[in-house]
Amino acid sequence: MKRIGVISVTLNAIYPLMQIFSEQTGKYGVKNYLDEGLQELVQKEGGITDHSFNRMVALMTKAVEDGADGILLTCTVFTPYIERLQQLFSVPVISADGAMLREAAEANKKTAILCTFPASVQSSAEMYRYYCKELDIENNMDVFFLEDAALAIKHGNKEEHDQCIARKAMALARDYDLIVLAQLSMAPAKVLLEHCPKPVFTSPSSAVNALNHVFIV
Repeated sequence: MKRIGVISVTLNAIYPLMQIFSEQTGKYGVKNYLDEGLQELVQKEGGITDHSFNRMVALMTKAVEDGADGILLTCTVFTPYIERLQQLFSVPVISADGAMLREAAEANKKTAILCTFPASVQSSAEMYRYYCKELDIENNMDVFFLEDAALAIKHGNKEEHDQCIARKAMALARDYDLIVLAQLSMAPAKVLLEHCPKPVFTSPSSAVNALNHVFIV
């Protein structure tokens, strides 16, 4: 069994990931590392600074010191720094949303990326463009910030948060061929999109797929 350190900056990212890990019987032992203050710091500073980057490195270092065979990063705003982070550790470091965005780019469809965290708008677009360039395909993507969903989750209304995401996704499905829910915290909204006429990508399954590929389990 491989030991995975899951690095998060919000509790909302942990549940959907743990749910899919529960389906990987006997493959992974998971230990969560949470720093909610790091999310607040990124918001306050308007993005990743040396301060927030070093704080993330310290959290990941703790996971490695605890014996993690691999690190799974759930925070979207750190995904553009994934290669830099990978160079600092001897164990594999995987970005959950990065794995999903690469799968979305590989699908090569007209894609709508939905975000509920302001800083994720830029990081998601940046990574999608990066993967398109790497795959030598056209970037055919638009990013949407869902302010109503962001306000709902800020006030602790998870049900309204998910409803806002589902409504926007269904509306965009008229004009786009693929819907991407950028953050792990958005993944539970997929259950409301059972009848969405277009594929909906979320990061939990993509993250586990990436781990399975790395560890060949």
